[in-house]
Amino acid sequence: MQFSVTYKLLFAVGLCAVCSLIVSTVSVTLYERQQANRRMLGQGRQILSVAGLIGEEEELSREDIAERLFSRLEARLVELQSGRFYEGSDAVAFDQEKAARDPESSREVDDNPAGIKRVPTLARIFVRHAASGVETYVLPIEGKGLWGDMRGFLAIAGDGRTIRGITFYEHSETPGYGAEVESADWQVLWKGRLAFDDAGEARISVVKGKAGSVQEDPYNVDGISGSTLTGDAVTHLVRFWLGDQGFGPFLSARRAREAS
Repeated sequence: MQFSVTYKLLFAVGLCAVCSLIVSTVSVTLYERQQANRRMLGQGRQILSVAGLIGEEEELSREDIAERLFSRLEARLVELQSGRFYEGSDAVAFDQEKAARDPESSREVDDNPAGIKRVPTLARIFVRHAASGVETYVLPIEGKGLWGDMRGFLAIAGDGRTIRGITFYEHSETPGYGAEVESADWQVLWKGRLAFDDAGEARISVVKGKAGSVQEDPYNVDGISGSTLTGDAVTHLVRFWLGDQGFGPFLSARRAREAS
C-alpha cells in the first residue's frame, strides 16, 4: 500500500504531538512527586528524630535520611473527620499545605486559640511499625506562634495516648526565648507525657514554670523561661490537632482498639 507524502507528514506530526503530550504529562506528574519528595526530605531529620530513629548527634547524609525515612516509616493518609485511613491517593506525593489552601480539599473550622482557619480533608502521617504492632504515629501539627506560623511533628505511641516526642521545623519565635522550642533539652521533656486523660480529653499543656515528673504530673510540660506566650501557643496548636477537628477521631479509634 502506497501512502502519499501528505499522509506521511500528517502521520509524523500527529505521532510527535501524541508523544509530546505523553512526555509532558509524565514530566509534570514526576515533577510534582519529586517536589513532594524534596519537601518531605527537607523535614526528614525532624521526622526521624521525633520517631526515635535518629540520635541527637548522629550525622546523616541526605541519601541516608531518605533511605531511613522510606525504609523505617510508612507514609499514610488519614481522613480527619472519620479517623480512618485513606487508600485512594499517593501518601508520599501528598502536599498537605496545598490541600489545606484548596477549598475543594479542605474545610473551614471553628474559631480556635491555635489560629487555624482551614484543615485539609486528608492529612499525611508516618507510622513506625514494630513486631508487636504500631510503635509510633508521627502527626503533623501547626498553628500560630507569637510572631508567625509554627509547624512541626508530634509523635504518639501506638496506644494513641502516650507522647513519644515533639519537634518544630518552622517558626518565627524569638531567638534565645521562644526559639527554644527547637532545643533538644526542652523537647525531651515531652517524652512519656500523656496527651489525653482517662476520659479522652486532650490535657497536655505547657505550663508557666516547672512541671512535675512524668509519673506525678503526666499532663504538663515545663514552660520556656521568658516565653509564656510561645508556650501557650504550643499548647493551643497541640490540643487543636489532638481534638475533634484534627486527629482526635483517629487517635480515639487507636485507643479503643488498644482497650479491646
